Amino acid sequence: MEHKGIAVTFALFLIPGFPKDALCYIIGMSHIRTRVFLCISTAGRLFGTILLSVAGSSVRKHQNGTFFIAAGAIVVTALLAYLYRGKLLAMLKKRHGS
Repeated sequence: MEHKGIAVTFALFLIPGFPKDALCYIIGMSHIRTRVFLCISTAGRLFGTILLSVAGSSVRKHQNGTFFIAAGAIVVTALLAYLYRGKLLAMLKKRHGS
């Protein structure tokens, strides 16, 4: 958790379908502050939950355009996070005094 753990944890929460219960258990055994954990898990889960709900609803209603927009948002977010990972990590380190 000291080097890139917070950013990696947030990224794992963003992945739809990732076993988040197991992740929470593992993170609970680390030295991460509770407030930081609650912030990253809430933000990460909220985004994924909204996108998965929109995608699932659009598939059920045969709204292909909405589905592809949601899927595109997922891909664009993942791509931007990957491309700007260095800046994001620097921002997190600066913010948390690491």
